[in-house]
Amino acid sequence: MIMPSEAGYKVGQDNLRIFGLDIHNPVFFVSGGIIVLFVFFSAIFQRPATTFFGWLRPALTGTFDWFLAMRVANWKGLAEERHSIAGTTDA
Repeated sequence: MIMPSEAGYKVGQDNLRIFGLDIHNPVFFVSGGIIVLFVFFSAIFQRPATTFFGWLRPALTGTFDWFLAMRVANWKGLAEERHSIAGTTDA
């Protein structure tokens, strides 16, 4: 395996610096473009978007409610574990 230092690559060497922000070219512009298109089409096609999102929320919460419950339980367990390790009793 070639290490980055051996390959002559420095992390972030191709990033843009705009207004003090460190922007990764492909990631920023592609994701930004997708967000702009998503908002644009949702604003233009409000009725289909309302129908779609009206269907999407109950479908996702009905399908993945178990995942949310497990994630919250896991987070609560980790928080209690961190407090017990630190010696505090408030969770």
